[in-house]
Amino acid sequence: TISLDSDEEEGDGKDSESDFLTFSLLCHASMTKIETPVRGQLCTHLQCFDLRNYLYTNNVVSAGRWRCPYCEKFVSVRDLVHCGLFQTILDDLDDKIV
Repeated sequence: TISLDSDEEEGDGKDSESDFLTFSLLCHASMTKIETPVRGQLCTHLQCFDLRNYLYTNNVVSAGRWRCPYCEKFVSVRDLVHCGLFQTILDDLDDKIV
């Protein structure tokens, strides 16, 4: 899990919840490092999931097929978007991700 802190200072010296972005660098399904971070085009969250694991888990026919693992919205392969910010963070922290 990683948290990004904003550089803005609050007048009271306290951090508000909106000053941080927190997300995991591990795939929700496999609990391994995300290699290719993607999310659905209509997803409103920043959390990404791993492309390869998403395609692999949806290869088996089931009722929950092609759903975002975080918000449960329908996400077809055509609706997947690669996240450059997430990829940069993964690349920068590559040797620190367990």
